[in-house]
Amino acid sequence: MKQRSYKLVATVLAFLILILPGALSARERRGANLVVVQKDGQTVKGELIAVKSDSLLLLNPAGMDESVDIAGIRSIRIVIKSKGGTGFLIGFLAGAIGGACEVIAWG
Repeated sequence: MKQRSYKLVATVLAFLILILPGALSARERRGANLVVVQKDGQTVKGELIAVKSDSLLLLNPAGMDESVDIAGIRSIRIVIKSKGGTGFLIGFLAGAIGGACEVIAWG
């Protein structure tokens, strides 16, 4: 009986080791989300696609490319989304599964 429970624990842990790093890595690299304030007061939001010698190319929320002249920029802010909730959820699930396997192995 103990031999079987050890195999179950080892199998579950091996599965977690192989699967979780893939779930945590970025599937596709994306550009930074920017908020650009121009000198005339207009605000442009979007994902950075390219940096040219005289302009920035952004993909706006509507899915259209928008070019912003560098000379007309007052400020640029990078918008970072918090990933704390995702990390907490993944850690909690991994701990819960590991704890359940431990209870099964010793119980």
